[in-house]
Order: sequence, then C-alpha cells, then structure tokens
Amino acid sequence: MNRLLTVALLVLVALAGPDRVGAQAPFTVTRVELVFPNGRGEITVPLRYPDLRAFGLLRFSGIGVAQGTWKVDGRIIGPIAEPTAYGEDLIISSPSLPTFEAGQHRVTLDLTNPHPTFRIPEVTYFVTNEDLETFRKRMEAPK
Repeated sequence: MNRLLTVALLVLVALAGPDRVGAQAPFTVTRVELVFPNGRGEITVPLRYPDLRAFGLLRFSGIGVAQGTWKVDGRIIGPIAEPTAYGEDLIISSPSLPTFEAGQHRVTLDLTNPHPTFRIPEVTYFVTNEDLETFRKRMEAPK
C-alpha cells in the first residue's frame, strides 16, 4: 500500500509540473517589446505634444520585482519598480516623454533586475517644428 501511494504521488507531481509543487523558476526576463500608443516602434508628433508615452510589454519566468529606468537620449526620465505575477505579462508605461525639442529622440528601457541576457530594443519618436494647434487642424482636415 505504501508503494502505491508513492507511485500515485510521483504521478501527481509529474502531471502538475515542478512549478506547482514548490520549485520556482529563476527570475529572468525572456521578452521585451517597446511601442508607442500607435502600436509601433516609431511615431511623429508636433512640438509640445501632451502626454506622449512609450509602453513596455515584458515577459518573465519566475516571480520578482522588475526594476530599471526609462531613458530618452541616454538621460533618465523615470524609474520602474513593478512586481510580476507568475505566468502573466507585465505592461509598463513610461513617464511623459519630452516633446519641447524638435528632432529625433531615442527611448530605451534599462532593466537592472532581472538583468536581460539580450539587448533590449529602442524606439524612436520625431518631434516636428509644427505647433500643436496647426498639427491638429491638419489632422482633422478632410482629405
């Protein structure tokens, strides 16, 4: 009888998988995608465009607190510290990106915990010399 219980327990462990019976996967980042609200890795906006943000779509194995910083053109614009849930993707938002200077700007996410084993992509946004009101009128004009 004791042997039968041992076999049954081993079968249950095999069916449940090691993640469900106490063994935890190490906390690692397995995927990072950065996008703008348009769902792409680039966007063009006018000067002083309000509340432009980038979004990070992150996937992890294990459980922990994702930590790092958002950067624009190499300058830190804000920290991140987000707990992760097992088996769920994490979506994070950058602080408002600066749009007061015309030209191309690079947005990066520098993860410090867990440190990725791959290079995280960067996304770019371009700020035109056009003011916000002119931009809005041009976008609303019938074509």
